[in-house]
Amino acid sequence: MARRDLTRHSAHSYSQNPRRHALEVVSEALSPTGRGFAQELLEERLECARLSPEDRRLTAELSFGVIRRLRTLDAILAAYAQRTQLDPSVRQVLRLGLYQLIFMERIPAHAAVDESVRLARVTGKRTATGFVNAILRTAAREAVFSPLPDAAQPRRSFAITDARAVTFARDILPEPFETRATEPGEELNKPLQVGPPTSADWLAAVHSLPTALVRRWIERYGVERARGVCATVNDIPPTFARPNSTKVTLEQLRNRLKEEGVEAAPSPSGRTLRLPPHVQVAKLKCFAEGLFQVQDDSSAAIAEFIGVAPEMQVLDLCAAPGGKSCAMAERMQRRGQIIAVDSSAKRLTRVTENMQRLDLPIIASVEGDGAEFARLNAGKFDRVLLDAPCSNTGVLRRRVEARWRFSAESLAELVAIQRRLLDAALQAVKAGGALVYSTCSLEAEENTGLVSALLAERPAFRLEEERQLFPSRDGGDGLYMARIVRNG
Repeated sequence: MARRDLTRHSAHSYSQNPRRHALEVVSEALSPTGRGFAQELLEERLECARLSPEDRRLTAELSFGVIRRLRTLDAILAAYAQRTQLDPSVRQVLRLGLYQLIFMERIPAHAAVDESVRLARVTGKRTATGFVNAILRTAAREAVFSPLPDAAQPRRSFAITDARAVTFARDILPEPFETRATEPGEELNKPLQVGPPTSADWLAAVHSLPTALVRRWIERYGVERARGVCATVNDIPPTFARPNSTKVTLEQLRNRLKEEGVEAAPSPSGRTLRLPPHVQVAKLKCFAEGLFQVQDDSSAAIAEFIGVAPEMQVLDLCAAPGGKSCAMAERMQRRGQIIAVDSSAKRLTRVTENMQRLDLPIIASVEGDGAEFARLNAGKFDRVLLDAPCSNTGVLRRRVEARWRFSAESLAELVAIQRRLLDAALQAVKAGGALVYSTCSLEAEENTGLVSALLAERPAFRLEEERQLFPSRDGGDGLYMARIVRNG
């Protein structure tokens, strides 16, 4: 669906059809001209949508789910739709229908088909209703569900969750094994079928990722680690609560949450509490009282890694929405000053809201270009944090659209931006002070490669420590952080 269709907000933004709202979010997030995050697009649409709480949840699940599972849905669609060209709107309707059929156990097959036919009709594609009906009914009839995938049919079967799999009556997936060199007399390119599938194409189709990205991970980290990362990207991201250390301990927060009916479990790191699914955080009394901040467990590690202390002068570049600024302010025991800089005035309002709710008055927000601000304040800060814009490959379960925006060209553009910001940020560090550079990326070009290349040109600085965290199914997101010290 073209971007212009979404400008008619008054025409359908008040629709009571959650599937139509999801269709619009998916279309905009995947549009070549659309650069918005799915989360923000969804929030904007739900602001004016007349939907019940249940339908709002359905809109969110469909929106994020279709974008997450896009590659797998298209593999299924290619096996069942013989047309070489599909109208973009019809393709989106079929994607939503297949997602409900295959990935949403609670929606009956007949409802998924009927609602998809209705969606095609109300979005102006009446002539395609028969086609949509036929494709979805055939796919529903041929999909057989079971607790585990059929290992003997890797081109037809894959896991949906740890306890649910689907097997189709026809091939939908690429060859599962990489080929190897052959010996004289052997069949040319005979697959080496040992152990679980190793093909980047197969992993990408099953886990819904670009093949080029999976191949990068295999080449850099090996098949096992790449498979582990792929296994996390379609998980529903966990919600973590980081206690406000100026008010409560982790255990005290856990008890307060329990009083409000929320059973939270300590994360493996011990930094945060993992909240159960579907908790309405904003309605919790202890949240309003500023006893905790919602922050990913890996992200919460940065405040400790940077080594702030009371009375320090700290600069946080690209600071919004302020979770890291707040964590540092707590560790500074609300003594000293943190300047939180971001180019977005809208996002800076989140910094102010969080700072006020958590009662951390030492944070001052500044709208502007981070690199320019750092250069104008050369040598003034004990600590500088640069959480740079990046490819988001460590947080694909949260930034669901980021996987479809990854390319060699976009990566090169980001590295240029990161280099500019890091070069300027280093200038703001006092002699004897330190800077932490972080990204939520797994790509070396944005992380170790960039840091080592820049420090080779800056003899006044040295790398003290760096860490690469990988996304974990039980823990936090993927994160890179490097602590760089300016010689005294």
